[in-house]
Amino acid sequence: MPDARALVDDADEILARAREAGSGRRGQLRIGICLSVLTIAPQIIADFRQQYPGIAIALSDLSFDEQSRRILSGKLDVGFMRVPSVEGLSSVRVIDETLALALPPSLERVRLPADFGKLNEMGFLALRRGRGPGLAAQVDAWCREQGFVPNVTQQADDVQSVLASVAAGVGVAFVPSRAQHLLRNATVLPLRGAHAKWRVGLVWADAQKNPVTSRFVPFVRAALKNL
Repeated sequence: MPDARALVDDADEILARAREAGSGRRGQLRIGICLSVLTIAPQIIADFRQQYPGIAIALSDLSFDEQSRRILSGKLDVGFMRVPSVEGLSSVRVIDETLALALPPSLERVRLPADFGKLNEMGFLALRRGRGPGLAAQVDAWCREQGFVPNVTQQADDVQSVLASVAAGVGVAFVPSRAQHLLRNATVLPLRGAHAKWRVGLVWADAQKNPVTSRFVPFVRAALKNL
């Protein structure tokens, strides 16, 4: 009799877990993230995790292209990223981002385009194109608009290294304006122009079948209304 009762209890627990998984209250959520939402997304994710403790969350810092590929292939559930114009992906706006110049302490005042030559003398630091193709394309478009060719003297594999080098006075860099909260002893100068802005959103696959994703998306929508 005790063994039989244990089996019944186990069966009830398994059934309860299955119902929670089917309703999106239990399971796994794989989230891509980018620098531009680091002041917004972590709190939303933490609130979601507190409300649904049965959901395991995995975060990955990935480029726009890599997030898009992984979401479409089913290796990522959602991504906070540059909103793509890719068939098969849906999105909700999170923020509007602006291209900016990160300037070391030695450059207190910069006037554009008058000081382009001064900036090129110091040299530009850049994220490797393969690590940030979306940002690279944005910089290319803005520079073409201004008729300017930046003198890139140093490249890095992550944005943090670029920002640290700027703060150390090594050079200047094009960065998303919301990188300002990661910079010390440096100035972030937002840029103007038709190619200086882009939208960052929460992105997911139209064909996704993860009930946790179906619960997370409206949770984010509601959280954004309160910001």
